[in-house]
Amino acid sequence: MEFSFEYFEILKQVNKTPSYTVMWAAFGVPLLIAVFMLCTIVIPNKDIKLKINTAIISILGVTWILGFITTILFLFTGISGIKLLAIWCTLFVSVSIFYIFHSTEIAKLYENFPLKE
Repeated sequence: MEFSFEYFEILKQVNKTPSYTVMWAAFGVPLLIAVFMLCTIVIPNKDIKLKINTAIISILGVTWILGFITTILFLFTGISGIKLLAIWCTLFVSVSIFYIFHSTEIAKLYENFPLKE
């Protein structure tokens, strides 16, 4: 039995037009990164700001690159929009969980990064 998305208009539209998910993966995530980075301007503590910015760039940056590649490849195979959205959300959750468990190692990578303030 297939789950019906008739009750949710936005999901119905995404299911009909899978390119919406690809557009979100390509342009929505960088916009979300910019909005979150602008929101961190109000944080006065530089250490906390650096940790938050590192998390934003790490999680959303990896999700942006991998999510766009994955959704564009699956778009050409004919997968429905809801499945593309589920794949993108699963990728986002997986990258977030990976970052949570490996945040200290990732922070060490950013400390050794040559383009530091």
